[in-house]
Amino acid sequence: RSSDLEKEREEKQKKEREERERQKEKEKEEKERQKEKENEEKEHQKEEEREKKEKGDKERVKKEKDDRDKPKQKDREEKETQKEKVDKKAKEREEKPKGKERKEKEKKEIKVEKKDIEKKTKDLKIKKERDEKTKKDNKDGKMKGGDKQEKEKSNKQKEKERAAEKERKAKEEKEKKKLAPKKPKRNELAALLEHNDLIHVLHINV
Repeated sequence: RSSDLEKEREEKQKKEREERERQKEKEKEEKERQKEKENEEKEHQKEEEREKKEKGDKERVKKEKDDRDKPKQKDREEKETQKEKVDKKAKEREEKPKGKERKEKEKKEIKVEKKDIEKKTKDLKIKKERDEKTKKDNKDGKMKGGDKQEKEKSNKQKEKERAAEKERKAKEEKEKKKLAPKKPKRNELAALLEHNDLIHVLHINV
């Protein structure tokens, strides 16, 4: 019996040792996972910092280049502006007439301007006359139009009267024919002529 207790105690101790071992192994694995996770986070942070630094370096380099180029650009623009001014003045000097030439040019310009004014005045006068004529023609046209209508009306009335006269005459002719003595028929005329021995006259008339 004591041997059974001993055996049971050993078995229990053995189980406890195994459990402790498993627990230690588990804790060890957990620590390794945690450490790995921390390493990954550190690596990721380092990567972000490196990218940020690279971006900052690029921006800094660009800014430094722009700062260096600005005076050059400004100087170049100033030189171009100055050159444009010089060219413009030279061109104006070339185009500007001197002394006598300038006076002649001014005279010509005044003459041209005077002609333009005269032409405009003439055109306005012609336009005014044309407008007045058009106005008068329109007025006369209206009056003529009224006369024409009256004339047409009169002609229609006369036409009606002529037609009525023609019809009246036709009726009169018809009445006269009705009242006139009838002519003898052809056979009766032939018999009459035969009695008078004038049959040859019938042949001629027929």
